Amino acid sequence: MAKIFCIFVKIIFMYKNMMDSMKKPKMEKMPKKAMPKHLVGKQSKLDMNKNGKIDAEDFKMLKK
Repeated sequence: MAKIFCIFVKIIFMYKNMMDSMKKPKMEKMPKKAMPKHLVGKQSKLDMNKNGKIDAEDFKMLKK
């Protein structure tokens, strides 16, 4: 009975190791490129609330 249990445990560990090896490796986070601190070109026309960013609030204001 003990031999069967040992074999069963070995099979479980082998299965777990196999599943771990099949997982996709995690991608390392790439450093973000430096964003310009000011708006470029005609982006200033889209910045309706004049906060220096184009965000959801600007598009809500444009919809109205």
